[in-house]
Amino acid sequence: MKIVCWGMGNTAKENLEQIKALSNRIEVVAFTDSSQTAGGNNLLWAGYRLISPQMVQLLSVDYICILSIYEWEIRKKIYKEALFDLKRVVGLHEISMIDTFGEDLDRCYEKMMQNTNLLCRVAMNRWITYDYLKRNYSYIICGHKSRKENIRRKVFLEESIRPVWILWLQGFENAPELVKICVHSIKRKLGKQEYVCLLDKDNLIEYIDLPEYIVKKWKQGIISNTHFSDIVRLRLLNTYGGVWMDATVYFTGSSLPDYIKGSNLFMFNIWESWKKRQEAIISANWLISAEPGNKLLMILETLLHEYWKSENDVRDYLLFHIFWTMVVECFPDEWDEVENILRDPAHLLANELTCQFSEKRFKRLKKISDIHKLSYKLPYTETNKDSFWAKICELERRSLEDL
Repeated sequence: MKIVCWGMGNTAKENLEQIKALSNRIEVVAFTDSSQTAGGNNLLWAGYRLISPQMVQLLSVDYICILSIYEWEIRKKIYKEALFDLKRVVGLHEISMIDTFGEDLDRCYEKMMQNTNLLCRVAMNRWITYDYLKRNYSYIICGHKSRKENIRRKVFLEESIRPVWILWLQGFENAPELVKICVHSIKRKLGKQEYVCLLDKDNLIEYIDLPEYIVKKWKQGIISNTHFSDIVRLRLLNTYGGVWMDATVYFTGSSLPDYIKGSNLFMFNIWESWKKRQEAIISANWLISAEPGNKLLMILETLLHEYWKSENDVRDYLLFHIFWTMVVECFPDEWDEVENILRDPAHLLANELTCQFSEKRFKRLKKISDIHKLSYKLPYTETNKDSFWAKICELERRSLEDL
C-alpha cells in the first residue's frame, strides 16, 4: 500500500519514528506540505522524497496521511483543488491499523473491536464512527460556501420574537407524565415572555418543509423519532431562529438566561476545553439557541440530510453530536466565540429526583442552574411521595390542565 504524508511541522516530526517503524506493507512514497511549491526526485525531507501538493494527483497512491494540526485546512485545500479523494484522506492511527491487520479500514476496525473489552467498546465505536463520517462526509464541510440559504418561512413571526420550540411527535396529550410536567414548567415560567411553540407530527408541517426522502424514511421507521427530531430542530432554528428545548427540560427560572437569549449561537458544552476532549463529542443538543441561518448549523443540517440520503442505518446514537464535532473542528474560531457553559449543573437535579426531598437542597440546585435536563426513561413515577420528583409533580399539577 502506497501513501503520501502531508505535513512537515512539529506533528510530523513527532510522528516520524512511528512512520519509519511501519512495515514493508506500507510504502511512504513522499511527503508534502501546503507551503511546498515545487518538488521532485532530488528534493528530500527527513530522508523521504518531497513533492508539491499538486503532484499528489500524478502519483498512484492509496491514501494521504495527514500529519498536521491544520487537518481541516488541508482537507479544504485537497477538496477545492481536487487533489485527491477525501474518502482516502486519513490519520496516522488508521495507517497503523492497516499496517497491523493488512486489510481495508472497515475490516481493520472490526478486528480491533473484537479484541476490545466491553467497557471500552462504546467510546471506541464512537471514534470509529467519527473516522467513518470524516472520510465519507467531510467534502460537505470543505465545500461550504459562506452564504445564507434562501429559506422559505411558512409562518410569519415578528423579528423581535425569539420562539421557544418544543416537540413531542406523538402529541403532548399522549406524552409521559414527566414530559407534561417539564413542558408545563416552561409554559408557566416563559409563556408570558416568549413565544412557546408546541409541535407534534400533525402541526409540524405548518412551520417547516423537510426533504421527501427524510419524511419517507421516518415514516418507514428507518429514521427514529430521536434522529428525526435532530433534523427538525435544525430546520426550525435555521428557518426562524430561537431556542430549541427538548421536551424533557424542566425550567425553574423566571426568564431565559442572557447566555441563551442574547446569543447568536449557544449549546451547553461537555468539556471545559473542547480541544482537550476525550470523546468524539463536544456539546449537548437538548438546548440550542441560534439566529436563523447560522453558518455552522446550516452545515450540520446538510450533513444530516446527506447522511440519510445515502444510508439506512444510524451508525451511532449520537450522530448529530459527532457531525457537530467535525463542524466545530473546521470552524474553531466561530465556536470559540460562543460562551462556554458546561452542561453538568443542568444534570444535577436528574440525579437526585428519587432522593428524599429537601427544600434547602432544592433551592441550592435551582440557584446552581434554573435549567434541568431530565429523562422520561427513568422510573421517577415509582418513587415515594417524599422524593424530589413527587414534590415537583405536586408543584406543577395544580395548573397542569392549562396544557
